[in-house]
Amino acid sequence: MKKFATSTKKILLSFVVWRIVLFLVAFLAIYFIPKWGGWFPYADRALEPTGLPSWIWGFGNFDGVHYLKIMQDGYKNVFSQAFFPLFPLLGRALTSINVLIPKSTTLDLNIMVDPAYFYNSFILANGLFVLALYYLYRLFRLDYSEKTSYLSLLLLLVFPTSFYFGAIYTESLFLLLTVLCLYTLRKKNYLVAGVFAAFASATRVLGLALFVVLVVELLSNLKTKKFILKSKDFIKSSVGVLIAPLGTLVYMAYLKATTGDWLYFLTAQPSFGAERSATPFILLPQVIYRYIKMFLIIPVGSLQYLTLINEFLMTLIPLTLLIIFIKKIRLSYLFFMLICLVVPTLTGTFSSMPRYALMSFLLFPLIVEKTGKYYKLLVFLFLILGIILVSLFTRGYWIS
Repeated sequence: MKKFATSTKKILLSFVVWRIVLFLVAFLAIYFIPKWGGWFPYADRALEPTGLPSWIWGFGNFDGVHYLKIMQDGYKNVFSQAFFPLFPLLGRALTSINVLIPKSTTLDLNIMVDPAYFYNSFILANGLFVLALYYLYRLFRLDYSEKTSYLSLLLLLVFPTSFYFGAIYTESLFLLLTVLCLYTLRKKNYLVAGVFAAFASATRVLGLALFVVLVVELLSNLKTKKFILKSKDFIKSSVGVLIAPLGTLVYMAYLKATTGDWLYFLTAQPSFGAERSATPFILLPQVIYRYIKMFLIIPVGSLQYLTLINEFLMTLIPLTLLIIFIKKIRLSYLFFMLICLVVPTLTGTFSSMPRYALMSFLLFPLIVEKTGKYYKLLVFLFLILGIILVSLFTRGYWIS
């Protein structure tokens, strides 16, 4: 108990340092990148009304604005159904009950987004991330030493796109639900794991990967005959597996009722300018070929070129590491990471993959053990790239 109390303090301190460093980088970025990118047109309607400086509200850029608008207006804006409902629902609920941050009575809410939604969802995202770090440490400790587990958390914190965990995005919520699902699953509590998986699938469509995880774990346990003879355990486990995809299924039913299209969250994707294709699925080799062609056309050194390089490497490096560590990875973990890394590429692009690569966090303990004395060099490289990406993102430039 005392060790976990000490670890909890270390985790909290690490989070606080991480959050301060992110603000500091965003603040200095104003001077190093004085020109506002303006790649997303609604900062003046959803972020500037907060009255905060841009080095704070910059963490609500891009998708964050969509989530804020959904919190306030629901899915009345065209194509907003591409964004799954749980995170905006939580942000809306927190705003409704938080009397310390009252809603605005002066803004025209037909045009502007109430600043209260930003404040509350920002607090929500960061609070969820703290919880995720705590339970991720406990998950790692099931298989690794205290040192390896803590260094793995630090690797997640310095990962170049980890700032999304502290932004108005679903990353922190999805990480927490995923970790809680895996942790309760490892404790053989399939029913609770299924509940967390269901919530994860209401956060992102990739939450369905946890359904696969539950199936793989159940089949593995059946082979060992650990609880096949106990009918109650088997029934509870089966129910946990069956409820895992409910979040996505309920959202699909809602979309069918409101838009007439069960898969409207997918149909709406191409409208967001990330060159995504809803159908047909495009295989990974074809996407790689597309990127190689773009490397030959786009001017080297341009921001677009650097973004493409980032997307390309942040996809292929985690996939390569999966192959390298394939014999050391728990089978259910392998399926989860493969789905999270490969399924988004089926839309024909690696756009957003630097963000989705965060779901390769289950590889981090293996990376820590493998890198050994080179761990500090890896951290340094992550920090340099992270500083660049945070600076660009908070200054309004699309990076993932």
